[in-house]
Amino acid sequence: MQYITEVHSPVGLLTVAGDGGNITGLWIKGQKYFGGALDAGLETKAKLLALEGCLNG
Repeated sequence: MQYITEVHSPVGLLTVAGDGGNITGLWIKGQKYFGGALDAGLETKAKLLALEGCLNG
């Protein structure tokens, strides 16, 4: 299963994909190949475990 979340950053809105423990993709909103590696079976999560301790808030 792949999960996605959105993160606000200085470069804009980022979409981060993960498999539950690892980051498997990262895209800046509107980039050319946005979400190119994502499977159809996605679930949105408020926070990904792989991002714990990396982000403020």
